[in-house]
Amino acid sequence: MPDLLEPPPRLDLPMFSYGPEKPGQPAHDLLAAFVVKTEASTLTAGGLRVRDGLPLLDPDGTAGVTGTLLTFAAGREKDAYTTVCEVAARQHYRWDMTELRVDGRPGRVNVLRGRHPDRGSSDEWFSSWSAGDDPLLRFGMAHVRRNALTHVATPFPTVPTDEAGAWDRFYALQSAYLLLWSAVERFTALAYGPAHPVMERTWRLGDDPGFRKCVLAAGVAPSAKTADSRDPTRARRIREDGAGAMFSWDAARHLVAHPGRTAFADGVVVRRSLIDLHDSFRLHLLDRMPALVATWRAVDPGGEADRWLLRPVVASEAL
Repeated sequence: MPDLLEPPPRLDLPMFSYGPEKPGQPAHDLLAAFVVKTEASTLTAGGLRVRDGLPLLDPDGTAGVTGTLLTFAAGREKDAYTTVCEVAARQHYRWDMTELRVDGRPGRVNVLRGRHPDRGSSDEWFSSWSAGDDPLLRFGMAHVRRNALTHVATPFPTVPTDEAGAWDRFYALQSAYLLLWSAVERFTALAYGPAHPVMERTWRLGDDPGFRKCVLAAGVAPSAKTADSRDPTRARRIREDGAGAMFSWDAARHLVAHPGRTAFADGVVVRRSLIDLHDSFRLHLLDRMPALVATWRAVDPGGEADRWLLRPVVASEAL
């Protein structure tokens, strides 16, 4: 079990949020049911540093901090703060109280202060933070799509061959797929908290009803079982409702190309998994983080007509 924070002493106080819990950020959906009021607010003192993609409040900063004041429903405050503590890792944060204008009047609020914010973090201070500025989600996804389009447009050959070009294509697909997984794991760290094991966060995303809807909207079809090379007794398939998709796509991540008559079946699986995971995750990001659209439009203007998906530009017979 991860070592989680305890809720703050004063549960009756609102929370000043500047990170993943803000509206429009990856973790806010976990809190939405407890929030009865949001109010744009600013801390005049302090500043933000960034460590491993996470914003940390540094009281020695001079930039000020813009964020959102979250007021929780009466009687649900403990549930709300417990949820925040599941996302905010103890190694990064601790609770503090600070003065802030609440309803136009000076008042006290709870805030997450960075733990050792000067260690292993950016040298500069920032006044605001958004997951939409994360390079992996902004530019990494564009790189995945651009790289993938070069190699997914036509089917992967099923006839065995030792031509170097076929192996080059296999490894290009695998490289794009691994970068895509890096973006998925960055998102789950922000959405569910970096203290939780990576695969636990991955399965949680796969079980999210909103993500399941994106799997279906992306046109992901039920699949045959994908064997897991790490454990030959296990295999996963994608079901009609999108269940099993993340398990199946994770198994495809660990395929290791091998010589022989069946080697190119792995290329077929990686290609299909790349298309399906990319499009499902892309739709999920569009739904949860619409601020990313501006960057994607700038770096990949030609993809907007198809919502930056791969499947619409791949011939149907190629799937």
